[in-house]
Amino acid sequence: MIPIEKYKLRRTEHIFCIPFRFLFPVNKTDFKIKSTFIKNGKYVLPAVIMLFTMLTFVSCDQASNVETVYKGTIQGVVCDSATRAPLEQVKNYANGIPDTVYSDAAGVFKFRNISMPRSEYWYTIVTTKQGYDTVLSSIMAKLDETRYLDTVYLTYLRK
Repeated sequence: MIPIEKYKLRRTEHIFCIPFRFLFPVNKTDFKIKSTFIKNGKYVLPAVIMLFTMLTFVSCDQASNVETVYKGTIQGVVCDSATRAPLEQVKNYANGIPDTVYSDAAGVFKFRNISMPRSEYWYTIVTTKQGYDTVLSSIMAKLDETRYLDTVYLTYLRK
């Protein structure tokens, strides 16, 4: 068994070192780069450990730059303001959401799995159909929730 003192740093020829020769060079001559170190395999392990350590730090640094993406869902209903009947094929889009969705026969539209920069994020939904006015609605999307927009009523434009 190796005594605990062997694990402590000690000073050898004005160089601080760890006393394990298989991990790090111990004296000044060991720090000189010679091709014989690699040929006889004496310092291959320290080189591999150093390379692995550097790659680990580089990959950890790159991983810290990855943004967390939050997902949420927004759903709404579009109706005619005069008849209160649901409107089909109404175009709905929002700031920050690349998809455009259209309402179905029941007037329902749904933005599924939208990516948000934070766990709560405000969106402005633009609802438009040819022959009708355009309506802007704001809603806060939340992480892993379906948020329901109040019924959007579009007014028919008379010519």
